[in-house]
Amino acid sequence: GGMAYLTNQGPRARDATIDDCEPTADNPWLVQPYLDGDDACSYSVAHDGRIVLHCVYEPTIAATGGWSIQFQTIDDFGTLEYARRVAGAVGYTGSLGFDYRRTAEGVVMIECNPRSSAGAFFVPPERLGAALLSPPEGLWLAPAGERRQYDAYLLDPHIATGSPGEIVRNLLSTPDAFFDPGDVLPALFFLLGRRHWHRAARREHITVGEAFVADMSWNGEPMPDLLESS
Repeated sequence: GGMAYLTNQGPRARDATIDDCEPTADNPWLVQPYLDGDDACSYSVAHDGRIVLHCVYEPTIAATGGWSIQFQTIDDFGTLEYARRVAGAVGYTGSLGFDYRRTAEGVVMIECNPRSSAGAFFVPPERLGAALLSPPEGLWLAPAGERRQYDAYLLDPHIATGSPGEIVRNLLSTPDAFFDPGDVLPALFFLLGRRHWHRAARREHITVGEAFVADMSWNGEPMPDLLESS
């Protein structure tokens, strides 16, 4: 998930030193060039390699060098074909996300997330449920120009998200990704989860991001034998 990395470029160039990098044969590090450009993402639902739902979006407010706080759907710039090629090659079924960087030399795919991602917030619940459980014959594309945001991160005093006036304007003009007047539980559990992750981070002396992915991030260590452990 990009939580443990060392870079000498970009806004986090001085966050770590080369002494913090200790690759081994069992825990190798991937070395890649830093790419300067504009971020974008795609979210798809696939069945047996066939894409039935696709959404393309970009960050409009982002944490320094990191994840999106506010995001907006945009027109496809080739991501549907990329997703089709990957999903078709492996006969993939499920949610599928890709992160891209649009550089001066062209589009570069930088990460794959075979899970639900922020693009799902732009899909009507009934359409998303149908795509996951009873896939339609055709393809649904999310329209461009729609915005969502994480209000909790927008209001976080530790994250630079603009002046007070800009924050108020965004709160009044852009829907929160989690809050729905007809279903408040997702927003409630998100806030409870944030409190839990902050406590865990303080207890373990790690970042909140590391606490958040603690039980879903794999660093290459051997996986436990689930049959034996059960």
